Amino acid sequence: MRRTTPAWCDPAMSHHVIEASARSNASRDAVWALVRDINTWQDWGTWSSITVQTPAPGDDPQGVGVVRRLRQAPITNVERVTEIVPRERLGYELVSGLPFENYHAVVTLSDGAGGGTD
Repeated sequence: MRRTTPAWCDPAMSHHVIEASARSNASRDAVWALVRDINTWQDWGTWSSITVQTPAPGDDPQGVGVVRRLRQAPITNVERVTEIVPRERLGYELVSGLPFENYHAVVTLSDGAGGGTD
């Protein structure tokens, strides 16, 4: 059978779900404080620079609607926060950077069995 469209246009390749998990011995409050504040991300992540491109409307400049620039050479991603549930969930979408369309991600925190955070 001869393919008439490039593989990257194949509808079967158009939707992927990727899940990853991690555990921390730190409390959920401590982990949430780090996830929620992009000013800490260079301390624990691999980014070379992180800035707020457009603050969120309202009283919380890092709230829902904030647009962030994350640089990890050679890529600069621009993300928009779409959801915040304090101590539990932070959702965001990719605006530009990586070559993906309709990229959405959610960081979900829960209490770990026996302590810590999942």
